[in-house]
Amino acid sequence: MLAALPTFLDYPGRAARHRVAGAKYKALIRELEQVLAEPTELAATDGTWLTAVRARFDTLEEDAPVVAPRIYNRVEQTYANVKFVGEALALYDNSRARA
Repeated sequence: MLAALPTFLDYPGRAARHRVAGAKYKALIRELEQVLAEPTELAATDGTWLTAVRARFDTLEEDAPVVAPRIYNRVEQTYANVKFVGEALALYDNSRARA
């Protein structure tokens, strides 16, 4: 029975689905970073672009595999004191001030 458990849980398949979801999230984030780095007419339109990006995030969230609460909580605790957004915004503000 224990030998069949890894087959039933499909660890390789789950890992592949997480990798695909991560790559899709990363592609959306790169798109947002590009617009922030070089604002274009695309970002300044009537909001249809932002609505489309939000819809893509929503679809990705629905399709992404679920992370076990125990693992999610452990990651959240590990990175609770890291301020990625604040550091990124500071870098962005500094680069704009020099331009």
